[in-house]
Amino acid sequence: MSSRSERTRHLRERTAKALSPAIGGAQQFGHRFGALFMFLVGLIVVPALYESGNMNIETVNMFGRYLAFAMVAVGLDLVWGYTGILSLCQSLFFALGGYAMGMYLALHGPLDEGVPRALYVVSSSVKGITLPWFWEPFRTLPVTIGLGLLIPGALAFVVGYFGFVSRVRGVYFAILTQAITLAAWMVFCLNNMRLCGTNGLTNFVMLAGFDLTQANTKLGLYLITLVTLAAVYALCRYIVNSRLGRVLIAIRDNESRLRFSGYKPHYFKIFAFTLSGVLAGLAGMLYAPQANIITPAYMTVERSILVVIWVAVGGRGTLSGAILGALLVNLMYNFLTTSKPEWWPFVQGGLFIGVVLLLPNGLMSLWHGWTAKRREPLPENGQKSPLADGSAERPIDAHDIDRRFSRIALLQREKSVALADSELLRVENIQVDFDGFKALDIDTFSVGYYELRVIIGPNGAGKTTLCDVISGKTRVATGRVMFGTTDITTLAEVDIARLGVGRKFQTPTVFDSLTVYENMKLALPGWQGVWRNLAGRETAAECERITALLKRVRLDDQMQIPVKYLSHGQRQWLEISMLILASPILLLVDEPAAGLTDQETVLTAELLLELQSEHSIIVIEHDMEFVRLLNSRVAVLNEGKIMADGSMDEVQTDPKVIEAYLGR
Repeated sequence: MSSRSERTRHLRERTAKALSPAIGGAQQFGHRFGALFMFLVGLIVVPALYESGNMNIETVNMFGRYLAFAMVAVGLDLVWGYTGILSLCQSLFFALGGYAMGMYLALHGPLDEGVPRALYVVSSSVKGITLPWFWEPFRTLPVTIGLGLLIPGALAFVVGYFGFVSRVRGVYFAILTQAITLAAWMVFCLNNMRLCGTNGLTNFVMLAGFDLTQANTKLGLYLITLVTLAAVYALCRYIVNSRLGRVLIAIRDNESRLRFSGYKPHYFKIFAFTLSGVLAGLAGMLYAPQANIITPAYMTVERSILVVIWVAVGGRGTLSGAILGALLVNLMYNFLTTSKPEWWPFVQGGLFIGVVLLLPNGLMSLWHGWTAKRREPLPENGQKSPLADGSAERPIDAHDIDRRFSRIALLQREKSVALADSELLRVENIQVDFDGFKALDIDTFSVGYYELRVIIGPNGAGKTTLCDVISGKTRVATGRVMFGTTDITTLAEVDIARLGVGRKFQTPTVFDSLTVYENMKLALPGWQGVWRNLAGRETAAECERITALLKRVRLDDQMQIPVKYLSHGQRQWLEISMLILASPILLLVDEPAAGLTDQETVLTAELLLELQSEHSIIVIEHDMEFVRLLNSRVAVLNEGKIMADGSMDEVQTDPKVIEAYLGR
């Protein structure tokens, strides 16, 4: 028995070894060419099955309609999966495109006295009815296609502009789009709108001279829809793989960080949201002639929620998952409503809940897990992930610490940079009130060119609030902030960042879904425009500068690692490196030593002292040993006021500071 078991085990091992290259090849093929393979199946296999008589034309027509739905899902995945914007008005954009094509088809269908017969369905007066003026542009196909893209795109632009400029986010934007969809549905249901009310537009016969009832026309529409979906997928894939795609992911991860990097996130959000509206309108135009009807029922809120379900089931943030989810859910719907229609609401709800609980990344996570290359185990118990090349984080030994302390002492002795006569930053008579509580009340505070200033104080003293005021995050009740010769008191965060003020927060604000290198690329100056991010690429000099900076902070070996696997200290250094790369004039560094080891603290102090020759720096800190390493002028804040200002030795001996902060 034992020998038989041993032979069986060896046989399995040999079989697995023999099949391993084939399995690995299949995984690589699936990872790289899965989407192309599915497209070829739709392009070749489905028509072949129809031509051979193994599939009827109605099934082909059904696939064509579902491919149009998949197009809407891809558009939603671009704004929800990649940008983090949950929209509940995709069905409205879809219906607007469908109505544009429906009006064209109605004008080329049965007419009574030059008026589409569909209009008579909702009119009690058959004689004397006139064609509404807004029908006239839809008599020609090119104009219809243009309007079918323009109308939903323009509506998406308007909604996105006012929503995103006003910083409406999260569930509030979802509610806003839901309300707009509901309002539009109520308008389109009105009979006096001359759009056939709840009956909608139907009885379509001809499209550009082709009879819509003929099998060849239906097959042609299916193929056109398939090719269009492939083009839409390729376009969105190009976008998400470009620099602009990295910006969209960064918006999803941490929109505020982008603002302090000089980006205007609402421009990128408007772009993605408008494009999703255009794609949904295109899908509606392809759907209407295949379904032979378009009604207000296609723009209900429930339809938009159904699109969300498609994307969630397939896999949010994958594009191909959106297509898979749309096809799978609709095929299940077709099957169940044919045999057990009363089951469908329960199956739909159960499918959505089950995927959210068991597969939060959707069904595509199973495919990606199989096709992905083998990687090292993910970190457990808070440990840092192993590096891609299997190496470990380079330690700093005791001798290295001693050398770095010597280096810091040398930097402090050489810190005799000639300061400019004028001040770089001056804060005058500022007050900040939070619901009657005076968080800041500072008469004057200034920083010179190439000066390193440290601000200390107990919790709640107003240190971070001061940085918020300087960077534009918090507005003052009175007073002003001068940066050079510019009054920045009322400027937005983006404008202040573009003037040359860089901000590092208490908790490192980096983009966890991106790699270290991709985070750095987003910090490059001059790349804040939408179109440049869509079509541009970094220069060799910019890439070399990124590599040099990462080597400077010992992150050059981690360039291709997702940021979420970095240690706290490495995240601190990454954010500081992103700040340096942006080439600001003034650095606002909030608690850079928080949570660092002794070795990391020494390295960070050395880095800041080196930066003083290139930037003015304000450091907010609690760690007194770290402050002593910097050996710079110190301001002490307490209850929103500056109570002392001088060297570390001077403020340490101040009785008021001892009582309020040092506690001795």
